[in-house]
Amino acid sequence: MELTSSDVALLGAILSLSVIASILQQTHTIARWNDIKTAQWQNVVGNVGNPELNITGASTGLDLVLFYIQYYTYNVESMLILFWATELAHSVFQIRSSRASRMHASLIAKTAAILLPAVQQICLRQPVFQRSTIGYMVLADFISEFGLSKHTLSFFL
Repeated sequence: MELTSSDVALLGAILSLSVIASILQQTHTIARWNDIKTAQWQNVVGNVGNPELNITGASTGLDLVLFYIQYYTYNVESMLILFWATELAHSVFQIRSSRASRMHASLIAKTAAILLPAVQQICLRQPVFQRSTIGYMVLADFISEFGLSKHTLSFFL
């Protein structure tokens, strides 16, 4: 299965969003270093024990928004590449399936790659997850753990 132009365009758009958010975050940090570090200190002191601090690095305000945009795009990118690699493996090992089912699976995979990280982020902001460090970290790492376990299992099978 080859990478289509729509796959490349989707991946390119997500990568562009990631790069733009990163540049904006770095520019904002350079411009307002002292204010940002003061706000981060106040956030750490005021939210001791909040598991969100483990992944956000105590970011607040605009930096927190830009962080979550980057976190979302990294997860979307990883899922898109994972599903593309799966399609490639099916092609290489000549796993038979109809053209309609391949296109249907591709559409479902792309939709899942875009929606699942969004649902993950919405859940991460909910108080029920922020009260449990273990639950929060499992949810925060779910997509990357899924991708790693899928690749590990496919390596041994």
